[in-house]
Amino acid sequence: MFPPALRSQTCISSLTCRLYVKVREGCCTGLGRETGRDPSFGVLRLRRYLVNLSSKMVRTCIVMLVAVIFTGPAIDALKLRDKTYNIPILDPLRITEIKIEDTSTDSTGIDITFNDLDIYGLSEANIVKTNFDLNNKKINIDLTVATLIIKSKYVIDGKILILPIKGNGDCSLNLTNADLKVNLDYELVNKGDKEHMSVTGSKLDFHLGKLDIYLDNLFNGDKALGDNTNKFLNENWEVLAKDLGPFVAEGISAAIKQIAAGLMDKIPYEDLFPVSV
Repeated sequence: MFPPALRSQTCISSLTCRLYVKVREGCCTGLGRETGRDPSFGVLRLRRYLVNLSSKMVRTCIVMLVAVIFTGPAIDALKLRDKTYNIPILDPLRITEIKIEDTSTDSTGIDITFNDLDIYGLSEANIVKTNFDLNNKKINIDLTVATLIIKSKYVIDGKILILPIKGNGDCSLNLTNADLKVNLDYELVNKGDKEHMSVTGSKLDFHLGKLDIYLDNLFNGDKALGDNTNKFLNENWEVLAKDLGPFVAEGISAAIKQIAAGLMDKIPYEDLFPVSV
């Protein structure tokens, strides 16, 4: 059974609602709409139907719930710091520093340092697909986020394409339609008389639909140069995203790993993935 701190009425309600809608519309359940019947009749039939599900199918439902818990955004409690489970604040997610040094490629050659980054929007992520490979001890979760907003301080020096760029000050980045792929590796360890999952590695890949950037105080505050440079950066955002993306992903991946590790440390493996229900 999940600890009280992990229960979420919001999560339970949304899952119940989805099941109910499928019953009313006859989607995937085989139950259909009961003409002339009270709507609760279909729900009662669904409950009897669920009783007859195989334990494997029931465990699949549990795995889906675990996926929601691991990703955090669907549970309001994960938006707040929970020291019990060592959960960091997700919205905003604070990253102390991202440093990109000597990105010498055919199109860029820049040094960028972002300090005191606040990333807003992770709590609004939506789960697209989950895969829990218990045999190979891997967890894969695909998410989408409509908008991620990053606020930070920056220092930049170098060139992007043919444009020299230099400055320091406040920075704002808007990442639109971000697709996140979370990959976690784990092992089973004994803790007391229970087995627990322990994260051994994490990776996050993401693809952006669009990046909008604004760098304040470019070229010592020269407004004309600064405005033209920001316009150029936004017209060629793919170049900057290619260099910046992996470093942002690394920071988000570390936070997700911390969330998963905190939950795994407190909740025994058999409670997350029961052998029988």
